[in-house]
Amino acid sequence: MNQDNKSKKDQGPCQVNCPLARLAEKAEKCKEEHRVFFDHLKKAENEFLLAVRSLLDDLVEEKKEPPKTATKIKIDPEESK
Repeated sequence: MNQDNKSKKDQGPCQVNCPLARLAEKAEKCKEEHRVFFDHLKKAENEFLLAVRSLLDDLVEEKKEPPKTATKIKIDPEESK
């Protein structure tokens, strides 16, 4: 490990420039204070995933081939002689 990597690692948590990462950090800090909001968000996430799963299930059903059935053929007994 070179000197630059060690010095960065020893500085503590890195500063994040990504807006989504900053939002996630702030959300984590206020989770207990806004417990009702985060509980609702978790339930919404579960509902969203169930909705996606239902779409995937429908797509899988559409891709399935119908079961192949045998076709009955009548044979005239006199023609087979």
